[in-house]
Amino acid sequence: MYFGALSNTVISLCIAEKGDSMSPTPCDVCHVTAGAIVPAAMVAANGFIDCTQWPGAISFMTVGLSFCGFQYNGFLVNHLDLAPPFAGLLMGMGNAIGTTARFWQRYFHGIITSTSEVANNYKST
Repeated sequence: MYFGALSNTVISLCIAEKGDSMSPTPCDVCHVTAGAIVPAAMVAANGFIDCTQWPGAISFMTVGLSFCGFQYNGFLVNHLDLAPPFAGLLMGMGNAIGTTARFWQRYFHGIITSTSEVANNYKST
């Protein structure tokens, strides 16, 4: 999956640098859109697969996570486009906010699933 995401990142970078017909902003929008729609479709397709079709589920998740590589060239360059001298500071602030949100998500998940009836719904029999 990570190799697919890395290769799609390189492919989207080559597409962005090769095409002279599009300015950087619409090109970024196309990459972020492709990197969001395809993984969403793959996750939705996984919802229609039962437990006996595990190779299909693995394939859908692999393709979906590989297409996430298209997003990186779309949104990571925004910091450089907005304020080149402060790109490092903006990236650091964004990563700090995102990481803090992940810590809080685990805390709230523990509160929500603390009752036994909700926790039992997550267990497979």
